[in-house]
Amino acid sequence: MQILKDLGLAVFVACVGWSAGPDAISLSREHGAVLPLIGLAVSLGPACLSLVAKCA
Repeated sequence: MQILKDLGLAVFVACVGWSAGPDAISLSREHGAVLPLIGLAVSLGPACLSLVAKCA
């Protein structure tokens, strides 16, 4: 059952990436490096804050 769940998630992520790919290229050409930096901040920000809060 776990293998089917993992496979379903992998197929979902692949389909989302496949459909977003052409837009991602045009957006990165339009906005430059700002979009990847915002993505890093959004994904790493909460993780870093929770790590700091746990250690403090």
